This record gives sequence, structure tokens and C-alpha cells, in this order.
Amino acid sequence: MKKTDAGNVPDGLQLWMKQQQTVSQVIVKQQVQLINQLFDELAEDKAIPIESDEDYQFFGELLKHSLGELKEVKKNKEAVTKPINAALRAFQSWHQPPIKAWEAVINLIKQKMGEYDRRKLELREAAALKLAQAAEEGDFEAAMEASQDLAEETPEIEGLSNKEVWVPDLERVDLSKVPVPYLALDMDAVKHYLKEFEKKKENPVDLPGLPFKREIRVNQVGGKRK
Repeated sequence: MKKTDAGNVPDGLQLWMKQQQTVSQVIVKQQVQLINQLFDELAEDKAIPIESDEDYQFFGELLKHSLGELKEVKKNKEAVTKPINAALRAFQSWHQPPIKAWEAVINLIKQKMGEYDRRKLELREAAALKLAQAAEEGDFEAAMEASQDLAEETPEIEGLSNKEVWVPDLERVDLSKVPVPYLALDMDAVKHYLKEFEKKKENPVDLPGLPFKREIRVNQVGGKRK
């Protein structure tokens, strides 16, 4: 039996592993095709509607079966990924502190360099205005001084680049005046708000611009799959 350099795995075992992987991929592909076919049949306009208790019971059994299948797939996935993720988390925990420390240093340096760039930019803008005014007044000496200030550039550093961008001035933000499309809905806060009414078994009061509607959600309860 010939051994290879790939982890000392015999050729025959490597071939068998590749064959098993190919078979698994084919099986998974067939499963996905069948599941997608089921979805398409359920989504069609002519799909079976729920018009009676019997229909409801049928779809309930179909839902339980689907949830069971999903649980089984996730279980098989976690059997492989769980130990890998545990090892990855342990590995990351070793390196995360120095990563965060370096990121803090880098962000601070960028902030300081950015502030210097901004001051340089403001000086050049002021020099441009001064130059225009001096030219208009025919003040040659002031124009020369402004020209020198205008020529002041931030030093170029090999491997680094500067780019002027616009960002929100967070210190001056007034959320009451921000256009609606740019505001994000805090769903965690909304869920907490609704939970308080649920505890009191009361209908929630609509928030300004945020009405609520009743919705029935079907969830799986405890119990083993049959």
C-alpha cells in the first residue's frame, strides 16, 4: 500500500474519500432539487389551498416533517462544524487581544494624521482666498505669501495614501431633522416595547408612524420527531 505526502494518507484511502465526497455531493444536490420542487409546487397559483380543517391538518403534518428534516440536516452539519468552530473560537481568543490593541493604535494614528491633513487643507483653502483677495487688490507681497501657503502639501509616505471623504458629523447630528430614509428602525427596541404589552395581555398602542398588526405565527413545540 503506497503512502503519499498528504498527511501520510494511503492512495487507496484518498481515492475512497474522494468517491464518498462525490457521492455525498450528488445526494445533497438531489435533495435540494426535490426540496425546491416541493417549494415550487406549494408556491404555484394552483397549489393546494387551506380551505378546511383537513387541509390545515395536512399542512401541519407537512410542516412538522419539514421542521424535522431541517433539524436533521442542521444536526449533521453541527456534528462536523461544532468542534471546528470551538477550535476556531479558542484560536481567535488567543489572537483577538493583540488584534484589538493594534487596531486601537492604528485608529488613533489615523485620527491624528487625519486631523493634521484637515488643518493643512483648511490652511490651503484660506490661502486660496487670501491669494484671490491679494490679486484683486494688487498686493504683490500678500500674493507671494499666500502662494507659499497654498503650495504647502502634506508629506507623501510610501505605502500610504490620503483621500478626502465626507462623513457624518456625529457631534452635531439632530435625529429629529434627519430624513426618514436615512433613519434605521431599532427592531430590538420595538420587540421590547411589544413584549411589555404581551406581558399585560393587552393590545399594543401604535407608535407614531409605526402601526402594528396581528399576525399568527406557527412554531414547533417540544417533542421528538416521529
